[in-house]
Amino acid sequence: MSKSREIDVRKQRNLTLAETFHLCVKGITHRLLRSVLTLAVVVLAVAFFMFLLSENSFVASTAEGVGREILEQRFATTLMDRMFNVPSNPVLCRRLGNAWRLSPDSLAEYAAVARWDIARVRKLAETCDREQSYLKFFDRLSVGKSLVLVGKLKGRAILESLADPKEQAGFAEHSFVGEH
Repeated sequence: MSKSREIDVRKQRNLTLAETFHLCVKGITHRLLRSVLTLAVVVLAVAFFMFLLSENSFVASTAEGVGREILEQRFATTLMDRMFNVPSNPVLCRRLGNAWRLSPDSLAEYAAVARWDIARVRKLAETCDREQSYLKFFDRLSVGKSLVLVGKLKGRAILESLADPKEQAGFAEHSFVGEH
């Protein structure tokens, strides 16, 4: 069935103790060198990623600190601007919407200036905040989607256009809910 093969085994050379020791040391140093190189690559990779993470943290904390300093330095100017300049409707709407979200207590200041009750100002602030969220939605749309939905309109012109029932129908026809 199967042929048996004869394997020719020659006499093995016997290594001396010095040769055996040298061969073992050479194998160990080779493996040690490979391990050190692997460890060095891993250490460099970890150091690089830690550098990236710490750089982002430094940049973010510096930006936050600078932003706070700018706000502190411009506090008087901002206060004088709010007190003595009449803002445009979009600016006032943005301020009122931000006041509603960030500090509902500041609505009392708006109510006192307008001589309205706080409930009326709160309702107006909620409406302004909703308007700002709609405008942010349209700002985030890609150019193609924006052109299809609202043409070349920007900002409040979009909302004014959508007040027309004919434009609303066209918007609803082209809208793609869930495809953000």
